[in-house]
Amino acid sequence: MLNWDPIARRLGTPAETNQWNDRYDGIWGGRNIFRFRSPYEDTRRRPGVRRVIALGDSFTWRSKIASSDSTWPALLERIMAHAPNARPTEVINMAHGCYATGNEAEELRRKSAILELLEHALTARFYSAVDLNRKYYAPGSPAWLDAQRGFREMGDSASRYCTPILLVLYPYLFPGRWTLETYPERDIHRLVADVGRRAGFEVPDLLPAFVAAGRDFEDWWGTGYDSHPGGAAQALTAMAIAGYLEEHRLLPDSSGGAGRCGP
Repeated sequence: MLNWDPIARRLGTPAETNQWNDRYDGIWGGRNIFRFRSPYEDTRRRPGVRRVIALGDSFTWRSKIASSDSTWPALLERIMAHAPNARPTEVINMAHGCYATGNEAEELRRKSAILELLEHALTARFYSAVDLNRKYYAPGSPAWLDAQRGFREMGDSASRYCTPILLVLYPYLFPGRWTLETYPERDIHRLVADVGRRAGFEVPDLLPAFVAAGRDFEDWWGTGYDSHPGGAAQALTAMAIAGYLEEHRLLPDSSGGAGRCGP
């Protein structure tokens, strides 16, 4: 009975989770030489084409999203391609599941732009996840100190290359209908945002967009047993990030501007 599809897909039985690798389109493995979940492989920029690098963990790689075309980096590229005064733009998904800030800082040493999404915990159904995060972000925590060093390194690199860099705060999808005041990790968002800004990041927070939708956060899950954001969350994320890039004129010729650093 546990292997019956309706039950297996609700409970996340071992058979169900083992089958998920076969559902992905495999673009990162067999079809991308860098093992990125992206169609782009040429390291040379094409004249007149803007590039956005999406770097992060499984929230950016997009666990439980079978089609790479349905991930938020791919959706963001399509949104920007159809925006007013659009210019050719490539959004390159360089994320890896389980990446932490130090891994992303290492990627940035390869002279790339970065768009990092934070994932706070591995499980959402139990509030022990909140307790784990509070230990991670406690003053003097080795992991939190290491994360701050990573932020400073990435911010310094972006400044040297005159490259806008975003630290996108992605809410963990704890079950429940939350407001900006009641969300369990709102204080952690504020803490990370403050550190990010001091390191030189633009810091858009996606929590208001999810709250404004008025849904139970569990409704955004990719499956009934896995709290990674699903397809509707991908679309919301892409729209919010595209709006932020446009509003703050962070890309060349966006809304008639030349970008923060000039031409």
